[in-house]
Amino acid sequence: MNKITEIWFDDKFIFGKGDDGKVYKQSLLWYDRLRNASPSEREKYEFGLTGIHWRELDEDISFESFTYDEAVPSPLQEFFLTHKEINVGEFAKSMGMNPTLMRNYVRGWKKPSEARENEILDHIHLLGTNYARQSFSQSQLNESEAPTYGGGNTDENINDVEANLASAITAEEVIDRVKAGLSEAPYLNDFHRENSMAAQREVQQMMLHPYSREQKIAQIQANKARSNARKAHGGVACDTGVINCEIPVVFFEDSGCQIAYCPALDIAGYGKSRKDAEESFKVVMEEYLTSTLEKRNKD
Repeated sequence: MNKITEIWFDDKFIFGKGDDGKVYKQSLLWYDRLRNASPSEREKYEFGLTGIHWRELDEDISFESFTYDEAVPSPLQEFFLTHKEINVGEFAKSMGMNPTLMRNYVRGWKKPSEARENEILDHIHLLGTNYARQSFSQSQLNESEAPTYGGGNTDENINDVEANLASAITAEEVIDRVKAGLSEAPYLNDFHRENSMAAQREVQQMMLHPYSREQKIAQIQANKARSNARKAHGGVACDTGVINCEIPVVFFEDSGCQIAYCPALDIAGYGKSRKDAEESFKVVMEEYLTSTLEKRNKD
């Protein structure tokens, strides 16, 4: 098939008739703008040399994409594409998986094994169970209501929760610590430190926003300076200047998947094409640099 000559929709799919007479389909989960568009908006399209374009929706679909293996998403992909409220990267971190690898699973650039799929599903069920056990009631939890974290003996978990509650600092103390600009995130207690990544991000965001007008202006000027330095030098901007470096990246194919691999850093990106692999590698590289700089600042 070289070209799609006719298209139509139902509630879940976009169908296309190829110039070879065959009918192909893709899930609308891959195209949020089309999925949420009205029937009249979907009809306002035009065929190009390599694909279909919706000018008002700013959406494009290539002819080739109708033939992709993941044109109809797997159950795992469908789950994450349907539940956009779940941050795929943070979900991966919570189960000890590389965030980029998890994103590649969802995008279809890499296929997980059956064992890995079961591991992901088990973690979804675990999170769902823990969420279902939560309560916003101010009353003391009894033994039957107490949530468990990480398995183990129920009595021990209850004792841990009680000990954490006893050591918790007040909300006023949290605000005071944030205003004081402490380098260490003000966790409520040890349990909070180990289990609440969302709270850590919120505290970090609070620290990034100065409270006085002068501090705010200084923050904006510093951000602009770093941005201009990055554009001018094509490097990675940081508080001490700009880092310019060149690293070797090797491209090769493995099991039908294009891979961009950096031997010096031992990181890789994946994709169906070289361009996809390059984009994936950029994401991995950004995460690697961010993680390294954050670790350096903490040390």
